[in-house]
Amino acid sequence: MTFSGVSSPLAYAFLAAVSAVVFLLYRLRPSLPQLVVPSMLLWHRVLVRHKRPAVYWRWLLSLLLALGIALSIALALTRPEFPGLGAPSKRIVIILDNSPSMAARTRDGESRWQHAISHARSIAIAAGAGSQLMVADTMGFAEVSGFVDKEAAIAILSRLPAASFGTPRMPPLLLEGGAAEIHVLTDGVALTDFPGNANVHSMFEEADNVAVTAFEARPLSQDPTRYQAFVQVFNASPQKKQVSLAVRGGKKFELVRELEIPAGGTADETFDVSGFEHGILRAEVAAQSDSFDADDAAYSMVEMHQPRRVLLVTPGETMLEDAIRSLPGVKLATSTPSAYLASTAFDSYVFDRFAPTEPPPAGALLFRAPTTSWLAATQNIIRNPAITHWDEGHPLTAGVSWSSLRLRRAIVTHPVAGAFGIVSAKGGVEGNLVSVSDGAARWIHVGFALGDSNFQLHPGFVVFLGNALHWLTSETGTLTRDLGTVEVPLADAAVSDQDGNPVVATRTVAGPSFQATRPGVYTVTGAGKRLQVICNVLDPHHAQINRSRLGNQETDWVQSDWSSNGWPTEPWIVLLVLGAVLLLADWATFSRRITV
Repeated sequence: MTFSGVSSPLAYAFLAAVSAVVFLLYRLRPSLPQLVVPSMLLWHRVLVRHKRPAVYWRWLLSLLLALGIALSIALALTRPEFPGLGAPSKRIVIILDNSPSMAARTRDGESRWQHAISHARSIAIAAGAGSQLMVADTMGFAEVSGFVDKEAAIAILSRLPAASFGTPRMPPLLLEGGAAEIHVLTDGVALTDFPGNANVHSMFEEADNVAVTAFEARPLSQDPTRYQAFVQVFNASPQKKQVSLAVRGGKKFELVRELEIPAGGTADETFDVSGFEHGILRAEVAAQSDSFDADDAAYSMVEMHQPRRVLLVTPGETMLEDAIRSLPGVKLATSTPSAYLASTAFDSYVFDRFAPTEPPPAGALLFRAPTTSWLAATQNIIRNPAITHWDEGHPLTAGVSWSSLRLRRAIVTHPVAGAFGIVSAKGGVEGNLVSVSDGAARWIHVGFALGDSNFQLHPGFVVFLGNALHWLTSETGTLTRDLGTVEVPLADAAVSDQDGNPVVATRTVAGPSFQATRPGVYTVTGAGKRLQVICNVLDPHHAQINRSRLGNQETDWVQSDWSSNGWPTEPWIVLLVLGAVLLLADWATFSRRITV
C-alpha cells in the first residue's frame, strides 16, 4: 500500500497514533457512582439472584467499532493506493487537443474543452498505484518535462487552457525507458493525425455557430464623403439559422438586420455608414444556441469622411489647381505665398515652390520647397535625374509609373530625423526625390516642380494627388492584425485592451510584442504617441467547428470511453463511506445495549 497524500512512514506513524489514542481512551475506566442506602441486606439478595453478566466481549466489540471508524477516516486523509486491488501500475501519456474549436459549448452548457479536462482527470485518477503520467497538449502550453505522479499530472491539467488561435500539432513524444499507454482527447476538427497505437477519445458534439468572416469599412471611390461597410456572415451550423446582424459605432450609431442563412451558407451585406463620423465600427452576429463566441464580432476603422478642406499656396499653377479641384470630396481654397496665413480651418495644405518657416498646423504636400529646417537637412540640385528606386509598399507610390517620369531639374534631399524617402533619383548625386514624415502632422516633399517634369501629363498624376491628400488626412494610429503575436513599432509603450485592462507585453528593440487572444481593439501608448491595433479572426476555417473527423464515429480507430479494471472510485472515498457505515453500526449496537 502506498500513499499519495503523505509519505509512507508518516502515514503509518499517523495510523499507529490514532489506534493508540482510541485504545487508551477505551482503557480509561470512568469512576463508579456512589449511592448511600440505609441497608445492604436487600441489595445483597438481588446480587445473589442476578449475577452480573460478562461484558468483556461487548467492550471488545465497541473497541473494534471505534478503531474501525477512526482508522477509516485517518486512512482516507492519507489518500491510500492499493496495488493489489486497483488497476496495475503503468506509464500513461495524456494528449489534449486544445485548439480553438474545443471552446465550443455542448448541449449541457460545458465546452468540449471542459469535457476533455474532466475525462483526462478520470483517466489520471483511475491509474494504478505507482503509475507515471505525462500530460501534453497540441498547442504547446504544457511544459512537458517527462513522466510525473498522479497528483502532479492532475495539477498540470488544472492549469492548462484552451487556445483562441493557432494550428494544433501532435507533440513529439520521447518515451524513454519503454512504451506507454497513449490517450488522445480531441474533437477531431483541427487535429487529424493521431499516433497509431493511441486510444482516441472523442469530445465532438455537433454545435451551432454563426460567424463574421469578413468586415471592412471603406469610402466610395466616386464620393469619399460616403462610407460603406461590407459584412460577410457564415452559418457553420448543421441547420438554417435566424441571425441578427448589428453594426455599431460609438454610443448612438446602430444598424440592425435580420437574416435567414441556410446551413453552410453565407450572407453578404452592405451598410451605408456615412452617418458615423469616425472611429471604430463593430459588426456582431447573434443567433439562438450559438455555441462558439470567438467569431461573433469583428472590428473596422471609419476615417473622417467629411469633405476635405485644402489650401493651395502657389505663385500660379493652373494645372495643379484644376487637378486638385477634380478630386471628389475636396473643397479647395487658394492663396499666394505672400498672403499665406497658417490656420486650423484647413485639413491639409499644398505648397507649390514655397514652404513656410514653421510647419503648418495640418498635413502638407510640397512641390520643390526651398531650404527649410523642418523639411531637409541638406539639398542638392541635380539636372536630368533618373529614377533609381521607389517603395512599392507605400500607399503614395501606388498607381504611378515612376520609371516613365522625365525630369529636367530636381532637388534630392537627405531628410531630417523622423522622415524617410520613398522615391530616389540620381543625377550626379543620388538622394531622396520624394520624402515623407509620419509625425504628428504628416508631410510629403516632392523634389521637383510640375513645370520641370512631365508628371502633370501622366494618368497617375491625379492618382498621386488623391493618395497624398488621403494619406495626409487619414488616421495615423490604426493597425490591423490577426489574432496571435502582435508587434508594434512604438518604443517603450504599454498595451491595454478595449476595456482598459493592461495587457502583458514583451519589450523588444522595435517596440512591444503582445498576445492578442480575442478579437478587439488594443491600445498602445508610449513616446507621446497612441496607436490602436484592430485584431480580428476572419478565417472561415476557424468557424467550421463541425467539420470533424470523429463525426462519423469510425469504430475501427475511435475507441469507446476508456475504463480500468480497478476500483470504481478513489479508495479514500470508499474509506469515508466505510467509516460512515461503521458509525451507524456503533450507534445501533449502543442504542440496543449490545456495546458499552
